[in-house]
Amino acid sequence: MRILSIQYLRGVAALMVVWHHALHQITAYQPLLPHSKAGANGVDLFFVISGFIMVLTTLNQPVGAWEFLKRRILRIVPMYWLTLSMVVLVALAAPKYMKSTVLTWDHVLLSYLFIPHDSPSHPGHAWPLLVPGWTLNFEMFFYALFAAALWLGRSRAVWIVGVTLLVVVLAGSWFSAPRSPTVFTYTSPMLLQFASGGVIAWAFVGKRINLPIGISLTMVAAGFAMLVADRESPLKLLETTAASMVVLGALHPGLLSAVQPLLKAIGDASYSIYLTHILTLGVLRSMWMRLPGTQPTELAAWMFMGASICVCALVGWLVYRLVESPLLAWMTKRWGQRAVAASGLRH
Repeated sequence: MRILSIQYLRGVAALMVVWHHALHQITAYQPLLPHSKAGANGVDLFFVISGFIMVLTTLNQPVGAWEFLKRRILRIVPMYWLTLSMVVLVALAAPKYMKSTVLTWDHVLLSYLFIPHDSPSHPGHAWPLLVPGWTLNFEMFFYALFAAALWLGRSRAVWIVGVTLLVVVLAGSWFSAPRSPTVFTYTSPMLLQFASGGVIAWAFVGKRINLPIGISLTMVAAGFAMLVADRESPLKLLETTAASMVVLGALHPGLLSAVQPLLKAIGDASYSIYLTHILTLGVLRSMWMRLPGTQPTELAAWMFMGASICVCALVGWLVYRLVESPLLAWMTKRWGQRAVAASGLRH
């Protein structure tokens, strides 16, 4: 059975991130648009979903540590490296589309290796050359930790990872001195979102979730309302709670298999949308400023935001159909990985 509701949430989370980055494309439009953490908090939703999927897929089938790591690397790395290589080429050949990119070879190398480091393009941020790839640095750390926990048994891996992440996050919160990008990343409160998603998956597989449809829908609505709220919270507790409420509410049996073709298409293409949208926005911004009627007005600003969502979704879907899906199919055939091409949402 396909858990479609979670797939839909992946698409929504990707578009939230697109919105966040589109807000910063045209400086003159920024005062004309509402600003909140809504777009950026799409990453919090992504992390809870990721923790859910990883635990769900390992509890439902006998997956060892090396097999788990191999599947995740084959699923994540090729498309990321391909997109990152496109960024390098564009930055070299057409830098006008990469208005804030500073290209240095150590920056490029560390970006390929998923090593958190200070960004020369964005001082003070541990971002790779392909900016959205900073979340993959978190993902890779979680994958390595989860694979290590699998050596001690699948049934205990959830709790081993959860306790370990809690310890490292609390340890990181006790140190106020400047920390290296690596330490900052690997002690970030956002890591607890993977643990939260994992616990939800453990409860789901064990049939411990039995909420009425009214409560489930209320949790989804309240969770999104909290994600939209422009508030910071200690240890990201508000954001983690909100994203967990959305995922938990979406697991009601009446929502799991509800068919929405557009949401499914966006969900299937969510990884490609996430990886390519920065490049797409750069091209769109350059083309948009050449059009008549794009002077700073509220209407023009909202039209640009709408165009950003639609164009990034379309380009991401095309990349998914023409590049990501065939690439995954080829790797599935080449390495015999049955689960490589799957989204990880079967149970």
